[in-house]
Amino acid sequence: MNLNQLKVFCEVVERKGFTRAAEALYLTQPAVSRQVQELERHYGVELFEQIGKRIYPTEAGNTLYSYAKDIFHTLDDLDVDINELKGLKAGHMRIAASATAGTYLLPPLLGKFKRKYPGVEVTLEIHNSQQVETMLMELHHLDLGVTERPVLDTALYSEPFDTDELLVITAPDHPFTEKASVTATDLEGERFIMREQGSGTRTLLDEEFSRLNLRVRPIMELGSTAAVKQAVAAGLGISIISSRSIRLEVAAGLLKPMRCTDLRLVREIRYVHHKDKRLSRAATAFLQILKKAYPDAR
Repeated sequence: MNLNQLKVFCEVVERKGFTRAAEALYLTQPAVSRQVQELERHYGVELFEQIGKRIYPTEAGNTLYSYAKDIFHTLDDLDVDINELKGLKAGHMRIAASATAGTYLLPPLLGKFKRKYPGVEVTLEIHNSQQVETMLMELHHLDLGVTERPVLDTALYSEPFDTDELLVITAPDHPFTEKASVTATDLEGERFIMREQGSGTRTLLDEEFSRLNLRVRPIMELGSTAAVKQAVAAGLGISIISSRSIRLEVAAGLLKPMRCTDLRLVREIRYVHHKDKRLSRAATAFLQILKKAYPDAR
């Protein structure tokens, strides 16, 4: 048994399958299966069972997973202590962020961080807000998360540092382009192109549509803001997305933005970390840069 086998095993548990674990680790599925089989031979037990088309950890698998996460948590603390002794001349900071924050807010801040601490390696992963929360809970190697919706899990600490406004967008030849703004009534009957469930944008829109008893007709759910913009620009429907994400398309005349006077479409962007995980010196230094850039952050 070695740490690499434990890491592969934990990925299979957290990704809920061998194929997804293999993709996350850049390995083949047979290679992942072999690592798990080696662990099963070492302990003489089965670590997974298949129910229908899905696999689940056995009781032994859940026990091993709990101990493995404690081991990796301890190793993370060791990394923190060693990196502090190095004085931020080396180390690794890992951030997971939702699409808008990861694409439009964080790159300039990470650029400042790298110029100040060139020896620290930085990894930025882009996921939807729900996935970021899940990763912070399950993948203890993450230092920070940045999301676009309220954090629900009490094991996570979060603070808002900026706000983001969502706008209705249409193709340039849509009838809405003659309006300066639209109402909730205008939106009924329109073909909506939506982000997937779990994204911060979708969470806010579902809440607002429910608050107003507004019935919309989603014809498509897409997993990225870029895909939503392309579909709207092609005239397939309308959408509501972050104003930050459409500046280039609006300037190029590909999309027409407008406000909806009935919907509350301003949300908070917040940084998040696990309450039980010590912030590394690198993460603390990055938060100092973030708070300096956003001095109104609490």
